[in-house]
Amino acid sequence: MSLLKSAVAAAVLAISAQAGATVIDFNGQAQGYYTGAYGAVLANTLTLSTDGGALFMGPGYGGGDSSSYAYNGTDFLMGYSNLTFTRVGSATFSLQSLDLKDWGGGITSTTVTGYFANGGSIVRQISLDSTANYSKQVGNDFTKYALSGFTGLSSFSILSNGYWLAVDNITINAAAVPEPGTLAVFGLGLAGLAAMRRRKQK
Repeated sequence: MSLLKSAVAAAVLAISAQAGATVIDFNGQAQGYYTGAYGAVLANTLTLSTDGGALFMGPGYGGGDSSSYAYNGTDFLMGYSNLTFTRVGSATFSLQSLDLKDWGGGITSTTVTGYFANGGSIVRQISLDSTANYSKQVGNDFTKYALSGFTGLSSFSILSNGYWLAVDNITINAAAVPEPGTLAVFGLGLAGLAAMRRRKQK
């Protein structure tokens, strides 16, 4: 492989390394039993908004795993009505999976909608585990749901149909945008290598 090709491959790998899976788990957000979540910036990547209520819930609320409320031993997000997660900045992201559970009963399904940065959307209807929370004393009432096709997104929403819905461990893959300085140095380096190659061939 030529020096120029090696340099290009190395640069592509370096830029690609800036993108990776991020799990948004809400740990440390509840600050006790619960706290408001509206407008929160999550993992410096997504901004949360809602047209209803949104709370960060701590594991100590409601009596633990034996209660009728959702529990997984860690902090999680609880939303009422529509939760919307919007990418910070102009880069896109993919939504890979998320953990869901009804918080206190009533809700049996939810709709996850991804909004593509170039227009259009993708919709996934999810039927929730109907097992009562107090019957699931295994340390985690939530179920993980994998998603496909939720790529190139600028935002996504979770509809809870007027009930409290518990959300945790949102896994996204956010493509990082290289800083202008990084691109400039990369371009100058390639130009220099190309010039050296031309001189060598003369």
